[in-house]
Amino acid sequence: MYWSTYYGQDKYRYKTAVEKEKSKQKILWGNITSTLRWNHEFNNKLFSNTSLIFSNYKFTVSEDEKGALETNSMFKTSSGINDYGIKFDFNYYPNPDHTFKYGLSSTYHDFTPKEIDIRNVNEKEIVNIQKIKTIESAIYIEDDWRINDKISLYPGIRFSHFQHRSKSYFKPEMRLSVAYKLFPLLTLKGSYAKMNQYIHRLSNSGIGLPTDLWVSSTDRLKPQLSEQIALGLAKDFGDKSYELTIEGYYKKMNDIIAFKEGVSFANLGSPKEITGSIRTIDFVNGITTGKGWAYGTEFLLRKKKGKLTGWLGYTLSWSQRQFEDLNEGGIFNERYDRRHDFSIVGVYKPNKKMTISGNWLFSSGINYNLPNTLGVAAGDNFPIEGVNNNDNILLFNTKKNNFKGENFHRLDLGIQFHKTTKRNRERTWGFSFYNVYARKNPFYYEITNENQSSPNALYRRYLFQFLPSFNYSLKF
Repeated sequence: MYWSTYYGQDKYRYKTAVEKEKSKQKILWGNITSTLRWNHEFNNKLFSNTSLIFSNYKFTVSEDEKGALETNSMFKTSSGINDYGIKFDFNYYPNPDHTFKYGLSSTYHDFTPKEIDIRNVNEKEIVNIQKIKTIESAIYIEDDWRINDKISLYPGIRFSHFQHRSKSYFKPEMRLSVAYKLFPLLTLKGSYAKMNQYIHRLSNSGIGLPTDLWVSSTDRLKPQLSEQIALGLAKDFGDKSYELTIEGYYKKMNDIIAFKEGVSFANLGSPKEITGSIRTIDFVNGITTGKGWAYGTEFLLRKKKGKLTGWLGYTLSWSQRQFEDLNEGGIFNERYDRRHDFSIVGVYKPNKKMTISGNWLFSSGINYNLPNTLGVAAGDNFPIEGVNNNDNILLFNTKKNNFKGENFHRLDLGIQFHKTTKRNRERTWGFSFYNVYARKNPFYYEITNENQSSPNALYRRYLFQFLPSFNYSLKF
C-alpha cells in the first residue's frame, strides 16, 4: 500500500496608490492532490496497481479598491477543478519478448469555470457561479514487442468516453512507435499518435496578470483532437556513457479554444451581462474554436555514467493557431510559441555523502497583444528586444499576439548532504539557490501612468530575483 499527498499554494500581490485612491490586486493558484495505491503480485508474470485519486486546483484573481470618499469595493473571480478518480493498471510478461500493459480508469470532474463575487458598500453582493459535472472513462492496451535484435514495436490502442448531461463522446485513440537498430549503437525511431483531450487550456494573451485556465468539454464544446508524427535518431558513445538524440516532430490540432476578441478571464460572463435577477453565464459564450499546429526539432546530449552526469538540450520550435473569429481569420503565433529553448544540467557526486547540482535555462519570450502605440517606460524596463522604438514611442502592428516578450533565463545551484543511520534510515538535507544572478525575468507586463513624463507606458513586472531555500528529507 502506498499513500502520497501534496499541497502547494502560490500568492502574488501588487499594490498601487494614486493620491487618495488605493488598489490592491492579488492572484492565487494552487493544488491539493492525494493518491492511495495498492500494488499486487498475482504471480511472477502478472502485476497490478489499483489507485484512488483526488485532486483540487483553484485559480483566483481579486482586486480591492478604496476611493477618496471612503468608498470601498471588492471584485473577486475564480476558477477551479475537483477530480475524483479510480484506476486499474496491469503489467503482464508472457515471455521476454513481450510486455503487455492494459487497464481502465474513470474520473468524475467537478468544474467551476467561473465564479464571480462583487461587493460594494452601497450595493448588494452579487455572486455568479457556473458548475459543470462530467465523467471521463477509458480502457487501453499496449505492447512492448521485441521482434528481433534489430526491430522493436510499441503498438497501443485506447478507447475514451466522456459524458456531460445527455451528450456523450466516444473516441478511439491509437499510437505506434517503431525502433530499428541500424548499427549496434545507432537506432532510428519513429512514432504516430492520435489523441483526444476533454479538458481545454484557455489562455489570456493580453498583458496583465497571467491566466491559464482549464475548462471542460460540454454539449456545446467538442473535445480537442490531435495527431502527431515524430522521427529521430539515437546514438550511444563510448561504453554507453553518452547518448545523443535528435528528433523532429509535427502536430496538428483541431477544436482548440481561445477567448473571443475583447474577452478575458476578468470579463468572461461579467456582471454587466447580468440584468434583473442573478443568473448563471455560460463560459462557452465567450470563447471561439479553431485549429493549430506545432512542429520543431529537439536535440539532447546526455552523460549517464561517472561522478559527473547531466544533459544539454536544445529545442527549435513553432506553435501557430487559426480561428475564424480572430486575427481576421489569419494564422498567428500562439502565446507560448517559444522559438528557442535551451537547458544545461549538471549533477556532481564526489562521494556518497554529497551531491552538487546546477542548471541554466534559456527560452524565448512569450507573445502578448498590445495596442498600436505606447509610450516608453522610465527606468531599466527598456529597450525590449524586437520592439521598434522611435522618438520614445513604441510601434506595433495589429496582428494577434503582436508583441514578443523578453527572453527568460536563470541559473540555479544546489548542494545536498546524505547520511545513512544505523537503523538504515536515509537522511538528506541541503541548500538551493534559485536565480543566482538575480535576472528580472518578466512575470507579466502592464500599461500604467505611474511616470508622468511617460503616460500610458509599458512596464515589466517580475518575481523572484534571487531565492534561497533549505530542504530536509528522511526515508525510513
